[in-house]
Amino acid sequence: MQKAKQIILSFPESVDMSLENFMVLPTNHEAYLAVQAFPQTSGDVLVVYGEEGLGKSHILHIHQQRINAQFFDEEWVQGTLELTSEKHVVCDGLDTLNSTDQEKLFHLYNHIKSFGGSLLVTSNKPVAALDILPDLKSRLLTAPQIEIKQPTEAHLEVLLVKMASDKQMFLEPKVIQYIVKNAQRSVSSLRDVLNKLDKLSLEEKRKVTIPLAKQIL
Repeated sequence: MQKAKQIILSFPESVDMSLENFMVLPTNHEAYLAVQAFPQTSGDVLVVYGEEGLGKSHILHIHQQRINAQFFDEEWVQGTLELTSEKHVVCDGLDTLNSTDQEKLFHLYNHIKSFGGSLLVTSNKPVAALDILPDLKSRLLTAPQIEIKQPTEAHLEVLLVKMASDKQMFLEPKVIQYIVKNAQRSVSSLRDVLNKLDKLSLEEKRKVTIPLAKQIL
């Protein structure tokens, strides 16, 4: 007789971007400390870069919450640059900005340098490797550039144990090793795999094993 599947109600998932939910690893430690100490002076600019899924947006949100910074938005920038007051702004995804947004960011950079504030920028690539507005590029290249590197398998295994524990899931060491070796090497990917495994194990009323993980991966 085929096992009856448990019906799982699906609700939209919200990603916890709090400081408490951020996992500090050797590969992101430098960026984490730099952002926690940022800004050190008025007019500070900082660039954090690294491949997708390594936690750049999470670090940016932690900073935004800590100092109540504004998110870079074309309409907001356009409506406030005339005011000669300091502005603390975060811009997530420099490499995704179109030419119009790049020009707005250029003017915002100049405003912050003139009237004070701070600008934290994230990018999937270092500024030097981006094909962006030359004037914006030259200015951002004067700012510190800090890379978040790819975590090692050992780091990811520790991270996976922590995330599973938070969800009250027990994963055997061999299952953890299988997931880390076969999933994309990023925090966001591991979180997605874990969520899918949790849902599937509840639906099929099975413990999380390598055969179950293979259905996801």
